[in-house]
Amino acid sequence: MSSNSTDISLNIECVMDDKDVCGRMNRAKFEELCADLMERMVVPLMAALDQAQVWLQDTSSVEIGRSHTDPCCKGPDQ
Repeated sequence: MSSNSTDISLNIECVMDDKDVCGRMNRAKFEELCADLMERMVVPLMAALDQAQVWLQDTSSVEIGRSHTDPCCKGPDQ
């Protein structure tokens, strides 16, 4: 997903029963669709930090797969 507000093209061939999916999406819509996933990520992340005895105030960043490149994961409160 583009890190700016520019729309990007979506093209998925033969997604199901030989149906193709085409469309456009922007950052705001993507974050809206992922909002519940971002909220659900907080509890397991905090549990992992606690189990590792790493405290949030002592960290400057936490990498989650490639999500570290996603603007919705870069906020100081996430």
